[in-house]
Amino acid sequence: MKGFSLVELLVAMAALSLLAVGSVFLTGYAMDARETIETRELRTGELVRLQAALSFDLTQAASRRARAEDGSKPQTALQGRSLQGEGAFLSLVRRGANGLVADDRPDVQSVEYRIEAGVIERRSRRFVDGAPPASTQPLLTGVRAVTLSYLEGDEWVSGWPGSPERPLPRAVRLRIDLGPDGDFDQLFLIPGGGA
Repeated sequence: MKGFSLVELLVAMAALSLLAVGSVFLTGYAMDARETIETRELRTGELVRLQAALSFDLTQAASRRARAEDGSKPQTALQGRSLQGEGAFLSLVRRGANGLVADDRPDVQSVEYRIEAGVIERRSRRFVDGAPPASTQPLLTGVRAVTLSYLEGDEWVSGWPGSPERPLPRAVRLRIDLGPDGDFDQLFLIPGGGA
């Protein structure tokens, strides 16, 4: 009689069982790696979106001060502060707004960056002086704190003093605390700043 012995069948079943267990572990590992990659890809997309918006606004910064909704006028054209928690951390007036929306409004736009519930948002106003925010764009999640510093002359300072003679700094340095994801540092040069 030809065939397999009981021992040979048991060895074959054990080998196939080991292969099946190994493939389950490999599949689980691949799924975990895929989730990690997707999470990192989303985070990278948020960071790129934030960097593009800030770069777009800061390179178009105007030396014009914008009135708040209550009619008060700030001392400087660019206002910023380091922030832990919620609130506005950067506000400015930018040029080139007519290229964004075709209507009969001025070629400048008031823009504000703020943290709300751990999310950096970009808010813009339809009109520069005294108008309420017209649009809000969420840019980055998981934010704990923001630290700003400004290049005045050849020195980095933590607060932008500004003046009518020097309404804009030469550059703005931004550091964002993203908790377990670490810090995000970015430097933005401002054309015409520091003049």
